[in-house]
Amino acid sequence: MLLRADIHSLFDLGLMSVDPATMTVVIAAGLVGTTYGALAGAALSLPLDARKRPSLDALAKHFEWSDINANAAARRVADPSQPT
Repeated sequence: MLLRADIHSLFDLGLMSVDPATMTVVIAAGLVGTTYGALAGAALSLPLDARKRPSLDALAKHFEWSDINANAAARRVADPSQPT
């Protein structure tokens, strides 16, 4: 994935991830209320060519590794309308 430098740093730190089930951006609670908060829930723009899309396996591993995965799961439990 091509990411802006600051977003790439947040991704590397596990403060921002992609929910592989919904292909949407998930952010750490500490980023809510910052300029990065607007990215929460944003859908990834995926190439039409499936071969050029990010690896779902890699996204799932990053999502599991990040410290925000539990928060995302908790939000889905609190709001059952959220995709699983």
